[in-house]
Amino acid sequence: MRFKFRDVARCESGLALIEFVIVLPVLVLLVYGAYEVNRFININQKLESTTFQLADMITNNRSLTNADIDTFMRSAAVIMKPYETQGMQVIVTSIHQPTGGVPTTAWQRSLPAGLSTSQISSGVTGDPATVNYTLIDLDQLVAVEIYYPYETLLNISYVDPSRGRNREFIDDDELYKSAIARARFGALLNLL
Repeated sequence: MRFKFRDVARCESGLALIEFVIVLPVLVLLVYGAYEVNRFININQKLESTTFQLADMITNNRSLTNADIDTFMRSAAVIMKPYETQGMQVIVTSIHQPTGGVPTTAWQRSLPAGLSTSQISSGVTGDPATVNYTLIDLDQLVAVEIYYPYETLLNISYVDPSRGRNREFIDDDELYKSAIARARFGALLNLL
């Protein structure tokens, strides 16, 4: 029996397996990427909804206590379900526009305390607050900020030749959302 190169070139017995092995990693990355992008968008939408709901619930009160604010902030974890809320921080700030002055912080609460810094206020009563709205004298706003530690489900990494180290395809990040609402039933200047 003579061995002929033409016979080997026509043999297709393992071709499908070889093609599958070549295409499989690309398909896995496409499925993972589509899932991760969808999850990222859903968490962002859920965070935005949570901040607006908290601001709305807080501004629908005539007066508030520290316990009320703590209850509202803890409710953020319930609103965020089914997503994990470990490491999430909620900051609520009351902002007042004194007559002829600049917007100032009336009070600020954070749960848990001290993880992230508010982008709206230093948290010190009487300090200026950064608000991108035009306020009228004696105006009262409540700002809700949420910091959420976003982590990818799979840590797929590659070697970055420009940095000489491993990098993740999708980096873990801290997501930030804020909502501002006007007090509806009078000033919420003091917590009772």
